[in-house]
Amino acid sequence: MARTTLALPAPNEAKAVKNEQLERRISHQLNVIASFLSDDTLLSLLQGARLREIIACEEILMNKLLELRGRVPTGITPSESQRIDLVANSLIDELKRRGITAQLTERKIELKADVTPQPDKPALP
Repeated sequence: MARTTLALPAPNEAKAVKNEQLERRISHQLNVIASFLSDDTLLSLLQGARLREIIACEEILMNKLLELRGRVPTGITPSESQRIDLVANSLIDELKRRGITAQLTERKIELKADVTPQPDKPALP
């Protein structure tokens, strides 16, 4: 029995091939869905759907549309995001310089200050 040898592509090539294959598969599936969802079919499905499902679907579609147009779905432009990062890093550095530790959780920022005055650092306001 003859042995066959598989030549595996380099990692970067494999990733490119995988991405191309995924794009092809996704495009095909989207075409099938688009042909199934005529206006009448979509309307009848929407009539049976809950409002929460419709809103979630609309949000996903809007975010994808914004991404395709090169915009950030959160409403913050890339230049604004860069400025926020710059200011945030400067703020963190200043907090450290003043002896303040900051802890950030999902919806809460907790600051803890060293209250003992140090001669080389200005007092906290």
